[in-house]
Amino acid sequence: MIVEETLEKLHSLRLRVMAKAFEEQLNDPEFSRLSFEDRLGLIVDQEWLERENRRLSRRLKEARFRFQARLEEIEYRGRRGLEKALISELSTC
Repeated sequence: MIVEETLEKLHSLRLRVMAKAFEEQLNDPEFSRLSFEDRLGLIVDQEWLERENRRLSRRLKEARFRFQARLEEIEYRGRRGLEKALISELSTC
């Protein structure tokens, strides 16, 4: 009974990812080995990560970049004069 109430409250607070993570923990006996603090930390981490991903997606969409380029897709061949080692170093800031 208290589990259903907790899930309803999480949904009403718009913490859907936390609710989903809580349900997953309830259904997986492996999580019972963890302490309360560790389990709560994992749930909060999932909610935080989802929100950060949504923020990043929204910002990328609002930026309206002409190209959707990724470091993994850089072509180093040809006359571009790009050095893979230098780009790799720069990508780590």
